[in-house]
Amino acid sequence: MKGSQWLHRDSGDPDNVKCFINITNIDSTNGPLHILPRKQSRKLLWNTRSITGIRKFPDHIVNSYIEKNTFLTNIGKAGSGLFADTSKCFHFGGRVEKDMRAMLVMHYSRFTFGQKRLPREELRKQYATNKIKNILLEVDR
Repeated sequence: MKGSQWLHRDSGDPDNVKCFINITNIDSTNGPLHILPRKQSRKLLWNTRSITGIRKFPDHIVNSYIEKNTFLTNIGKAGSGLFADTSKCFHFGGRVEKDMRAMLVMHYSRFTFGQKRLPREELRKQYATNKIKNILLEVDR
């Protein structure tokens, strides 16, 4: 297991809303997305505050704080899906046992236009070098 298969929150903008639409039928065996509701996500963060430097939680840590049935799971037919704030809610997915999963992911991220800055230094540098993106991001002059 690696990367997004471990429980994590997305970083960058403090408000990331993603829409996950199943393109294929997804069941418990082909890697469904699991979302920990915000209240339980805050509880996990509080309970693990003494563990410094950890950004992705392995199962043995998660299992000691969270019951498995606490997660919302994106299981369903093609066309079904869910919305989640992935910067505030811990989540994981992609633990495929058989077949595959395909999802369309639409991502909304609220950059702070009025302050003429992006949330992370790496993103500010990335967008500053692209004239079109820089113009689009400066909508609130």
